[in-house]
This record gives sequence, C-alpha cells and structure tokens, in this order.
Amino acid sequence: MRAHYQRKIEAWHRRQRAISRRARAKQFQQAFLDDMRALQQLHLELSRIDTLDELYKQMVAQARTRLGFDRIALFLLEQNNTMLRGTYGVDVEGKLRDENYYTTTVTDDHWSYEILNAPEHALLDPDNILYDDDQAIGTGWNAGSALWNGQRALGYLLVDNLFSQRPPRPYETELLSILGSTFGHLIERQQAQEALRLSERRFSTAFHNSPVPMLIISTRTGEPMFTEVNDAFLHLVGYTWDELRDVPLHATNIAVDDGEREARVKILERDGLYTPREIKIRTRSGEIRDMIASAQRMLISGEPLDVQILLDISERKQAEQHAFEVALEKERLQVLTDFIQNAAHEFRTPLATIATSAYLLRKLGDTHALEPKIAQIETQVNRVTHLLTMLSKMMQLENHNTLYWQWIELRSLFDVIDVQTRAAHDAARGAFPALVVTLPDYLPRVYGDAELLADALRHLLDNAYHFTPSNGQIMLAASSGETTVQIDVIDTG
Repeated sequence: MRAHYQRKIEAWHRRQRAISRRARAKQFQQAFLDDMRALQQLHLELSRIDTLDELYKQMVAQARTRLGFDRIALFLLEQNNTMLRGTYGVDVEGKLRDENYYTTTVTDDHWSYEILNAPEHALLDPDNILYDDDQAIGTGWNAGSALWNGQRALGYLLVDNLFSQRPPRPYETELLSILGSTFGHLIERQQAQEALRLSERRFSTAFHNSPVPMLIISTRTGEPMFTEVNDAFLHLVGYTWDELRDVPLHATNIAVDDGEREARVKILERDGLYTPREIKIRTRSGEIRDMIASAQRMLISGEPLDVQILLDISERKQAEQHAFEVALEKERLQVLTDFIQNAAHEFRTPLATIATSAYLLRKLGDTHALEPKIAQIETQVNRVTHLLTMLSKMMQLENHNTLYWQWIELRSLFDVIDVQTRAAHDAARGAFPALVVTLPDYLPRVYGDAELLADALRHLLDNAYHFTPSNGQIMLAASSGETTVQIDVIDTG
C-alpha cells in the first residue's frame, strides 16, 4: 500500500514538473515575442528620426525603455576604424549622458575584437566587473554587439544589469545581435542621407553663388524644362526666376532658332558625350550672345537632372571678328598699295616722255607761239608727277614697316625747313609773308621718320604761304609736355 501511494506521489510531482516546464516554455515564448515586437516598434520609431545626433540619443533611450537594459552605451568607429568615439550612454544614476567626450584608440588587443569575432558579432559575459569611465562600480553581467551593417562594423553597443541585477535572458545574446544589426543599418542609412543633404547644400551654395551662368534642366515630362537657375544666368538673360520656373524651354525666347526644332532645345538637351558646344542665346532685350555650353547629368534628390554651365564668349567672338576685319583691311590696303605703286611706276615713263618732248619743242627754234602750250604741258606734267609722289607717300605712311625711325632734333629740323621754304617761295613770288619761329629754350628730341615729318611741316607751311598775303604773318611754334611735343603752324591768311 505504501509503495502504491509513493508511486502516485512521484507521478504527481512529475506532472507538476512537466506543467512547470510547459509554463516556463510558454512564458519564455511570450517574453521572446514581446521583445521582438518591442524591437520592431523601436525600429519604426527610430526610422522617423532625420538627424544622426538625435538617432544616437533615441537608440540609447528607447532600447533601455523597450528592451529592459539597465545601462547602455553606443560607440562609433572613426578614422579608418582606428578610434572609437562615444555618443550617448546611461550614467551610474540611470540618467542619459552625452559621451561624445570619450575616445579610445583601437589596438590589436582591444575588447571590440572579441565582440566582432564572436558568433553573430555579439558576446555575453555572465560574471564580470562593471565599469563607468574606467572606474569599477559593481559586478554583474555585461554584453556587447557590433553595429553591423551587413558587411562591416560601424561601432559597438554595450549593455549591463548594474541596477536590477536581473539574470540574462536565455536569448540575450541573440536579441543583442539583432539590435546591433538594426542599429547598424539605421546608422548607415542616416549617415548616407546626411552626406547627401550636405552634398546638396554644398552644391546649392556653389551653384547659386557661382559667377558663371548655370541652370538645371529636367526632362521628366519629355520636354526640357527649367528646374533651377542661378543669379548669373538670370542676370545674363534678363528674366526673373518666377518667369522661368517649371517653364519648357521652347515656350521661351531664349534659345536662338536656326530653323530646326532641335536648335531651340540644344542648349538644354544633353548629348551622349556631353561635349561642350557653341550656342547662341537671346536675352530679354533681344541681344544675341555667343556661349559655350557644357552639360553634366547628375542625381539630385533622387532625380536625374542635367546641369548646364554657360561660358559667355561674345567678347572673344567680337575680338575674333575685329581681328579678321583688321586682317582683311590690311590685305585690302596692301592690294591698293601695290596697285598705286605699279600705276605710279607705269605713269612715270609716259610723263617723262611728255616732259622731254616739251623740252625739245622749246629747243627747236621759234617757239613763241608754242610757249603757252609748252608751259601748260610742263605744268600738268609736274602736277601729275607731284600727285603720284603724294600717293606713293600716302601708301608709305600706311605701312609702318617702310618708315625710318630715329631720334630727331626738332630745332635743327625747323632751321632747315625755314630756309628751304623761304627760298622756294622767294623764287616763286619774289615777296612772301614774314615767318616767325617761336621755340622754347629746351625742346626734347622726338622719335619718328625725319624726312616724312619734314614733308608734313613743309606742306603746312606751303599752304600757309599760298593763302597768306605778303604783308601777312606765319607763325611756327613748338611746346613740350611730359611725353609729347606739340607743333603749331598759324597764319593770318
């Protein structure tokens, strides 16, 4: 009988232990599901955060609240994984703490390598000394996980049970590994977004402050359309941004139309090679400007856009046109010079023949009746000869290469001209107006062709003698400035 009751008692205990195991298994399963749901909710909450600093702060705060860790600390790898920097953590009083001040060098024996090389990049130590800022503050278990982005560690997450001293969950390491991977992907995504925003801000600053006309074009609707332009472009074309915003290019008058529709949009349409090309654009005032346009396809806020850069070459084009016109004028002048020189050479031979014939007529005897005609012939021959000489001189003046440049003493040159002019007009008229020469005590030398300068002065004086009566006066004066000499011929005729 006693043995019978003993067996019943043992069977009852076995049933109770089985019920306890099932209960514990069910409790374990429920706790695991609750933690997974908490982890999922944590991921959703953290995905809404749009700054890295706030993300780090909320990772620590929400992981502690939702997953029941006592203390948490989040560290990031920097400088090619050679340094570990703190972000946020929980202090010895359980308060959130900014730990950006903390940095440590990652050496070959650093604790992070144990976590990195552990299964699933997570490690639990069930019995350890717990520290705060390298100071021992108690004992308990601690665990760590790599912030794993699927390919590498971005940093590390450390947790412990300093306050509650609760035992680790059976799945503590697995939970921490999932948490570290979740944090790693969130951090990488946010870092990429912030890098993109920073890049876009830098591009926007450079774009709008550039002195070079720039514009951004979208072709998502099938038509090249203004998406953004900088101030330099608006200043160039004379429009406001409100007048161009989201307007197709063909609806404006900016692109110069050469008869084909493609010509109207070529300033904005990209080609396969993005090769720079010369284009013409029309400003609001109707002025046509020559430009060099280059394009680059860029991804801005996820949208492929064409960034156009324009270089105004209108002045260069004008300079090239002017240089061409100058070269053409030089060629025309050379042709004219050659013609005049050849014509002068051809004219001189018959003129010499005519002059010789007039001379012989006078020697033939009684030429009294022919004298007026002979004198007329000689006068016209001299006139044409002088005209040819003047044309040759004009061509010489146009071609600076034929000038004989030298330093000229003006005082000596004036003396020679004075004597020659007086002698010529004395022989021609017998009486001539008074010539008064007024020169300063010091008259600097000038650089030029002495013969041509003398010719110019003789012509001025000849003109003055021709139109000034014998009782009049002609004045030849000179004065000097810092870099010039001024010569005046004044007459009373």
